[in-house]
Amino acid sequence: MIKYFFPIIIVFGLLACKAKKETQSEMQNESPYAIKVEEGHDPNDSLFIKLEKTACFGICPTYTAHIYKSGFALLNGKKNIDFIGIHRVWFSADEMKEIEAKLVDLDFQSLEDSYDGPVSDIPSTNIEISYLGQHKNIKGRWQVPQKLDAFNDYLHELIQSKKWENTSASQDEK
Repeated sequence: MIKYFFPIIIVFGLLACKAKKETQSEMQNESPYAIKVEEGHDPNDSLFIKLEKTACFGICPTYTAHIYKSGFALLNGKKNIDFIGIHRVWFSADEMKEIEAKLVDLDFQSLEDSYDGPVSDIPSTNIEISYLGQHKNIKGRWQVPQKLDAFNDYLHELIQSKKWENTSASQDEK
């Protein structure tokens, strides 16, 4: 009986792997950012920076931008920004080098994970950085260090200066 047990376990294991692989592919196709695969962008390109600007009670720009190591970028504009919906653009090699230089000056690993306080109507700027094998998420809402605030402002201005190509209607990220 035991000699039949192991082959059955192996068969179920292989079926489970196949089902998981199909589920991951389906999830990728359902993503609001699946356009990158359809448009010839390398699906193996890795995320370099994700910048998220959250809402406030006023007219704060609200969006999420993903900048990949290749220079490809996606933006999901939600409100109070010229680019509502899903947009894409390529950053030039020079722009990517400038972002990288500013990131090195920022010394992001030395920063706290969160800058927050007892306030209700201040938007957050959340940034996720993956650089040279290091990864960091930083929530910036209250008493953000000047060097981080300057870096976030630089990215925001760079993002707004690009000529984004609209790819679809707005979709909230899950």
